[in-house]
Amino acid sequence: MTRKKFYVAIAVLLFIDLMRLLFTFSIGPTALCVDARQYWEMGARVNQGDWFLMTMPVDYRTPAYGWLIGLIRSLFGNYALMTLVAIQQAMVSATSILTGVVCGKLTHRRDAFLWGWGLSLCCFTRSWYANVVLAETLFTLTFIAFLWACVSYWQQSTTWRAVALSLVLAATIMVRPVPQLLCIPLIIVMLMNTPTFGGQLQFRNALGHILLVVVALSLAMGPWYIRNQALFGDWFLTKLPVENKWQVCFQGGSGANLPLPNVPATRTLLRAMCSDSVHLNERNAYAVSSRLRALGLDQSEIDGLVSELCWTAIVEHPGEFLVAGVKRAVNFWRCVSNRYPAYCGAETFFDNQQTWRASAAAQPIEYLLRNACSRSVRLNEISFLCVAAGCIMLFMQRSTRGFATGLVVIFAYFTAVTAAVEIENYRYRMVLEPAMIIACVGGLLVRRAAPIGMGR
Repeated sequence: MTRKKFYVAIAVLLFIDLMRLLFTFSIGPTALCVDARQYWEMGARVNQGDWFLMTMPVDYRTPAYGWLIGLIRSLFGNYALMTLVAIQQAMVSATSILTGVVCGKLTHRRDAFLWGWGLSLCCFTRSWYANVVLAETLFTLTFIAFLWACVSYWQQSTTWRAVALSLVLAATIMVRPVPQLLCIPLIIVMLMNTPTFGGQLQFRNALGHILLVVVALSLAMGPWYIRNQALFGDWFLTKLPVENKWQVCFQGGSGANLPLPNVPATRTLLRAMCSDSVHLNERNAYAVSSRLRALGLDQSEIDGLVSELCWTAIVEHPGEFLVAGVKRAVNFWRCVSNRYPAYCGAETFFDNQQTWRASAAAQPIEYLLRNACSRSVRLNEISFLCVAAGCIMLFMQRSTRGFATGLVVIFAYFTAVTAAVEIENYRYRMVLEPAMIIACVGGLLVRRAAPIGMGR
């Protein structure tokens, strides 16, 4: 591709991206409900100076997204929601461009950069999620920055790049705690870059870089460990919400629907659910947690009761629990996007924030959302096959084998962790879309890559 055609293509993609941003922004924000409302409340506490959320004893979230919301609320008042959505739309654009950069850097091809950016623009549903007060948009940006740092480190394994890689990973974990064990594939990438596996980094230097990773992660996440110890009396980054535990064990559908074990904790729970002329569905995770809180149990007591029941049920019925987990792992790659949270209905809380909606401009985007690829089970299955093929092609090339190994471990890690503790949902797979594009584009073009530079 000539330089002139390359810059013309960039101008076209930039124009499309700008139109995507404006049209999606025009739909307006979603209501502050469920998770969005809690994040908004975290921002309110930060705005009041409580940066470590000592007055909001939540043990299953990390604070970075709440910090962002708090900073925006302090600066923009009633226009904070509008500003947050605008910033998140810009994050989507930055994620798309950075996806192209990683594709080009991995393959040393200009057209790979264009393919990566172009395919990212087709992810309409992920763009719509930027209108929602959820951490996924920020997390996706930090995660693609982590992949960029991985490629950079693989191609030139310097100490400063190891430090940068560690800090980006720490930032990603502080946005959402799910990837807190991503240091495992990171260490694999570092060790794969030693001469034993065809790399250039001496084994002693690799061990030094791994030590830097540990130190950087400890410094970044240590304050949150201290906060949790002060609030809850235990050293941890985050805990699994009791609702998640209950859903995967006792709810039907994608849950294991295990029978409640015949133990004293079960009888305590059933008495709580069926007392004072109240009879609630003991299979519903949120009904259980709400009822226990209403009876005055604190978070640690609820967690202990639910954990005992779940663990006992799993030990008694390991096969059923494993089968349900495998189904959720498969459905992680198959589930379609939904409309959560909604724009209308019972939840219309906006906390006196300025709202907006340009109906005429919003109609084309809403049509695309209704017909997006993420709405089709078959297209999701095809996407998974393309990702698998791309990873295989990357692994077959000696120059990208270490990165491909790390990429496969990352995909497997997110699949396993989500299947173990969550009911499958598109928003959990959505954060991997840039990595999926990198696998597909990289696998397709790496075999024809130029030896150095981005010269094609």
